[in-house]
Amino acid sequence: MNYWPSFLTNLDETFSAYVDFFKAYLTKAKENASDWIKEVYPDSYSSNSDYGWIIGTGAFAYEIEGMHLNTHSGPGTGGMTAQLFYDAYAFTLDEEMLQVAYDAIHGLAKFLNKCLKKYGNKYLCSYSASPEQILSGHWCLSDPSQQYYHTVGCAFDQQWIEENARHDIEIATKLEKIDSLVEEEKTQLGNFDSVLIGYSGQVKEYGEEHFYGEIGEYGHRHLSELVGLMPGSLITHKTPAWLDAAKLTLQYRGDYSTGWALAHRLCCYARVGDGNHCYKLLRTLLEKKTHPNLWDVHPPFQIDGNFGALTGMSEMLLQSHEGYISILPSIPDGWKNIYVKGLKARGNFIVNLSYENGLLKEVLIESNLDNEIKVFYKGIDSNTKVYDEGRIIEYSCNDNFISFKAKEGHKYRFINFSKVIKQELPSNFKAVYSNEGVNLTWEGNSTSYALYRADNNDPVYQFIGIINGFSFLDKTYSLSNKGRATYKLMDEKNHNQNNDGALSFINIADELEIDRYLLKLKVNNQHAEKIGWSND
Repeated sequence: MNYWPSFLTNLDETFSAYVDFFKAYLTKAKENASDWIKEVYPDSYSSNSDYGWIIGTGAFAYEIEGMHLNTHSGPGTGGMTAQLFYDAYAFTLDEEMLQVAYDAIHGLAKFLNKCLKKYGNKYLCSYSASPEQILSGHWCLSDPSQQYYHTVGCAFDQQWIEENARHDIEIATKLEKIDSLVEEEKTQLGNFDSVLIGYSGQVKEYGEEHFYGEIGEYGHRHLSELVGLMPGSLITHKTPAWLDAAKLTLQYRGDYSTGWALAHRLCCYARVGDGNHCYKLLRTLLEKKTHPNLWDVHPPFQIDGNFGALTGMSEMLLQSHEGYISILPSIPDGWKNIYVKGLKARGNFIVNLSYENGLLKEVLIESNLDNEIKVFYKGIDSNTKVYDEGRIIEYSCNDNFISFKAKEGHKYRFINFSKVIKQELPSNFKAVYSNEGVNLTWEGNSTSYALYRADNNDPVYQFIGIINGFSFLDKTYSLSNKGRATYKLMDEKNHNQNNDGALSFINIADELEIDRYLLKLKVNNQHAEKIGWSND
């Protein structure tokens, strides 16, 4: 988290120190990887094999943590580090960094690949653990009898394995270094079960989980099942059903937590586009989680909270992890005047902007390379103009996107944006099984609504249709044919599955399973700690 803001805030040079640090501890990290494979997978261990590298959750000036069988985290921890190197290249497109990133990412891929076991057509990490999540929901620091929850294929490990595999394939392709491991990763993509949706509509932390929070602590400080949202990029607007599930998971998880964990929540809420909740978290961080000297309150202190909060604030203003530059993706209603200077977007673009009285006035983007530029803002339309050194340029405009070929050293000025108006969402949206189907009912001020549905673990919604009125019977499912689905409803005007909408859910649970879940939830969390929280 300490290096998350390095490139976004245009402080590239700060990362060079970490590159040196990584190279310094790499020998030990390789020993850690070999030791882990020997201990956990002795039948496949060979002293002459290259098992890559792995690092645990701790790194200090003269030592790093490795892995052990009673550890609180699974092998996916290395993904947090490898992601930094991928981002370093994505922001700068520096050819020297490309090779450095390859060494880190491909090295980790060697280790993670050995941690996979094939179950049917799925490739799952075994063993696996979601960081610091435990059996009872009551965490005790340094307690030798602490019962961490160990399993197969938890979301944290699976998401990092998939993220790293995607990055490895991409960078190896650029460098023309396609080896047998990369070829194997290509066959595994799509079979990692990295994002699964549960009965509560949540992103599941565990494959065996049905309802949210039935395993471990309900309001745990870690957002381990959402690393594919932030700092990863598995969950994006290209997967709108997953993005809605991530937003719901954040709501379930809650905001009681340590300073660094609130910073991660801020970053995640920025990624799902909830600017008002971002602002709430930002105020909480400043009012309750910042010492008089401006250090973050862990307690007592953890610098991650400072750097994570900076990242979250920056991503409220600018994002670029989805393959385009997103302008003001997550600003609160109360921010009427915004001025940004010198933020960096992936692709090596520098962005300035001014937003006055609730209207985007101007965006200035400087391209440091000859590169394709793609910009998204909800107020972009056919009236938007782009200037290159005073000359209007031609561009492609579609669905609030502008794209064109940018030239190195050129500064592009964007003006004439429409005002972005938030649509009112339907309320009291309910989905109830009947013998005939699923009865959907809602309330609202519109007369026509667009209805979407995502089944099981589908990342995207299918469009059901335009509904006139305030009810609809979906005959796809019924009491005799239950299923797991998320329904999404919005005003039919300019509807799009990426727009905000009211959500409702169905699942296959019967009354017995629901009652067991509620009892388990109560027992699991009766002693759950609100670590580091103060209402003072």
